[in-house]
Amino acid sequence: ARMVRFLRERRLEQNTIFVFMTDNGTSSGAQVFNAGMRGQKGSPYEGGHRVPFFIHWPGGGVTGGRDIGTLTAHVDVLPTFLDLCGLQRPAGPPLHGKSLRPLLDGKSADWPDRALVTDSQRLEKLVPWKHAAVMTRQWRLVSPTMDGTPSRLELYDIRTDPGQKQDVAAQNPQVVASLKAKYEAWWKEVSRRGDDYVRIVVGHEKANSVRLCSHDWHGAGSEAAWNQRQIRQGPAANGFWAVDVARAGQYRIELRRWPVEADTPINAPYRDAQPNRETQPGQAIAAAKARLKIGALDQDCPVKETDKAAVFTVRLPAGPAELQTWFYGPEGTERGAYYVYVERVKG
Repeated sequence: ARMVRFLRERRLEQNTIFVFMTDNGTSSGAQVFNAGMRGQKGSPYEGGHRVPFFIHWPGGGVTGGRDIGTLTAHVDVLPTFLDLCGLQRPAGPPLHGKSLRPLLDGKSADWPDRALVTDSQRLEKLVPWKHAAVMTRQWRLVSPTMDGTPSRLELYDIRTDPGQKQDVAAQNPQVVASLKAKYEAWWKEVSRRGDDYVRIVVGHEKANSVRLCSHDWHGAGSEAAWNQRQIRQGPAANGFWAVDVARAGQYRIELRRWPVEADTPINAPYRDAQPNRETQPGQAIAAAKARLKIGALDQDCPVKETDKAAVFTVRLPAGPAELQTWFYGPEGTERGAYYVYVERVKG
């Protein structure tokens, strides 16, 4: 509502494409209203990935009061916006989705059925058929396993069984085989670079100062501190960042236990000025030494009780590298710096 008021006050509402949606199915599942759908966040069943998508654009003739029940997905958003805005598609690999403009314009009589895939990984190494679903107008082929075992595929007729209570895979082997083949063709295409790191660029002239967070660690496994609650607990976990140094030069690299906004020493606890039910006190750690390793460079420095950051000034070559940090405690414990700030200071 605040965004809508802002657009109206600035007289931007008529020619702004306004979208409201969520990023996954409900995180509480059947504990809240879930429209009879099975599953919750992370699940391959409808309740784990079906979301609202409200779109409003008065100047383009897209107004409220109408439901569109056609199966669509996230891959359709980019081609839709390109179409609505009259933009040329940028160069690159093929787009998997299609423009939804015919649906928005009410010209969907010839809209063809198609197979769409949802696939939840969150793994260092990709696994086919892990928490996956192949969706068509009528069917949902579901792989509910964590280990990606395609022999345990389930099939649901979403038209007659929207709650996905009756597995009809045994009665429809041809449908299972057809949708299974569509998934495997999709997987072959999208997994070609599945083992490549999506590297974080540092030292680029357009974004010279970069903050790295433990959420993006590689190699930390299930112990990674990937949210604020875990970081506040100060776990003895570590991993490395896959980075790409855009420009050779001299870099200032700060290792921090707390983000710079907290303005708190590495070894001090953190207390919120206005705590709420989502926050908990930040636990103190005991760090006596900090270490930075990136490429062939490996340096360490002492940590004083008043230090808010361990600062390294190093010269880096351009190119891909793995960056890892350590805080060593006097009792032998070690953990990574949850926040690292990288800035190119000289050529």
